[in-house]
Amino acid sequence: MNNSIFNNRSSENNWLKFFYSSKLSKYPVRDVTNSQGQNHKTEPHIEVGADNFLSQCNQKIIKSAVLNGSNYFFYFTNCKNRNLPFYNRKFIVGYLKILDKIEYNQIYCALGKPYFVSYEEGIDIEKELGYSRTMRHKKISQNDFEYILGRLSDGTNITEILIDEISRLDEYNPIQYKTCLLLQNKDCFMKDYCIRYKKYLCDGKLTEK
Repeated sequence: MNNSIFNNRSSENNWLKFFYSSKLSKYPVRDVTNSQGQNHKTEPHIEVGADNFLSQCNQKIIKSAVLNGSNYFFYFTNCKNRNLPFYNRKFIVGYLKILDKIEYNQIYCALGKPYFVSYEEGIDIEKELGYSRTMRHKKISQNDFEYILGRLSDGTNITEILIDEISRLDEYNPIQYKTCLLLQNKDCFMKDYCIRYKKYLCDGKLTEK
């Protein structure tokens, strides 16, 4: 993969993107089990450090970002776990530092290094940044970029904990709704980059914990 375009990334082309998180987890993990009725979510696909990998969403933003050398995607979600004190509040909880891209059938996928934190260490988009609750995505200003990146980077990186949680939740899904191609009995050309594969699946049994 050629990442030459990203050697000259723009410092002012960073995006904030919404994702659906699970109602069944205390962590800000994508909604693997369709607990919010918006399908079994595969993105951001933090297992391989990717966005737009298995599901094509916000393709216009993804394409613009990877072709114009964006630095980061930041991710926010609405906490829907009623057992948590953060219920119905929206938090920025992670980012993907974009380092590369994949293009296939005119579909673009961003690749990079994910960094996610807990709800406790996340950033409330309304209280701290004054952003609208109805926002779904936003190109962020340089000042906000510096604040958001600094805050998140000061938090504990729980990306591997989230991958464990994805694996746990995916056990409830039937084969056709697994959020891993290998668990759907399909091939995955990114498996050698996948933390989940290396941790749970590389013994060839295609089973987890």
